[in-house]
Amino acid sequence: SGWSQRADPRSKNAVVDHTLKGFHTLPPTPLRRLQKELPPDTVELVLHGLKGELLMGPDVVSLKVHISQIKKRLEVHARNEVIKGRLSRALQLYSFIALGAVVHLLHRRRAVDDMETLRMLQSEQAETGDGTFSPDTLARLAQVASAMPPSPNSRGAVATESNRGDLPAERLELTAVVFIHVYGLVAWGDPTAGGSIPLSLSERLSAGITFAVGNTRAFAAVGQQGSVTTWGDPACGGNSGLVTEELK
Repeated sequence: SGWSQRADPRSKNAVVDHTLKGFHTLPPTPLRRLQKELPPDTVELVLHGLKGELLMGPDVVSLKVHISQIKKRLEVHARNEVIKGRLSRALQLYSFIALGAVVHLLHRRRAVDDMETLRMLQSEQAETGDGTFSPDTLARLAQVASAMPPSPNSRGAVATESNRGDLPAERLELTAVVFIHVYGLVAWGDPTAGGSIPLSLSERLSAGITFAVGNTRAFAAVGQQGSVTTWGDPACGGNSGLVTEELK
């Protein structure tokens, strides 16, 4: 999960987020940072979803950081955003990532391996990025990449020794591809406690379900598009008719 306990003289329960290692805290600014404002050996990093949703960044990150850590950082960030509950274009993706969906990252439409560093992406040392992917995963990622628009040239103006510091900070932009497992639901047991799915809901719950939760007498299932379906004892949350619009 990226979290671990560390002894602290001020608090015995202090929690350290090790996914932040290599991330630099700079004063916030509404403007694009200049290269001279970045610490040495760092780059601005931004993560987007396939529909352009801003998932993370811009962050100032060490070029030594591996893609595996970026993924862990994204998972922790997604959990924090879900807990905050702020409505955004990325909230649905955050929910899937926080629940453990598989995430792959693309750089300029190329699948990047977990062991690659940001320095390798910056200098474009890696050529194939297929060392840790199964043939099926590679085929799916290639299909996704082929549908993406051409990657813009983020390098912009040519840097020289005299003007490099005055140029906008160099930025690496990664695209997150979230693989979501979908299921169909069946139920059995006490019909008054969710053990029988109503006929009016059977088709909706037969496929396209990403996850389900429940208590002892009622259940809720979330579909691919984020819609929520409930059934079971109305007194225990099995009837969401009063908030149907909010759960679509």
